[in-house]
Amino acid sequence: MATNRKLVRKATTDGLTNLKNFSQFDHDLQVAFTNYQTDHTPYAVYELDLDLFKHVNDTYGHPTGNRVLQTVAETLHACTANAPFTATAYRLGGEEFGVIVNEDCTDPTYAMRIAAHFRQQLAAQKLTEFDLAVTTSIGAANSRDEHYHYHDIYKAADKSLYLSKQRGRNRVTIEGQTIA
Repeated sequence: MATNRKLVRKATTDGLTNLKNFSQFDHDLQVAFTNYQTDHTPYAVYELDLDLFKHVNDTYGHPTGNRVLQTVAETLHACTANAPFTATAYRLGGEEFGVIVNEDCTDPTYAMRIAAHFRQQLAAQKLTEFDLAVTTSIGAANSRDEHYHYHDIYKAADKSLYLSKQRGRNRVTIEGQTIA
């Protein structure tokens, strides 16, 4: 039994950051979509990408880059664990992270408060040995009746993330509207 739990944890957890991995994100996204389809339980997806992360690896080396990723993961985990709603943080790959928020985030002011909290907490983290601060671009999307596949919300959050990056980085875009 303990061996099975270890195998499941290893299969669903990112080895570097100890956050849930993309495979678990994909599974949880499908569950959230099914719950939305059956009982209209709202949810939102926030996709976060560390700005100009290649520069961190190129300038300070991959061990420092890995420490930055671990710090971001620890911060996101704390943000979601202490949130007044159910939320789970994931490492989607590279310097990209995701959060599934089991809450109605269709009010842009509320959605922005959540994203701003993530950004503020991440900006407050500095690696003191290099005085290194990393900015974050965020894209978000909400569950919608017009979503026909569980990846539709992820695609919408991803599109918003790229708008944040195109519009200057260190920004939040919610369903195509850059707010900050």
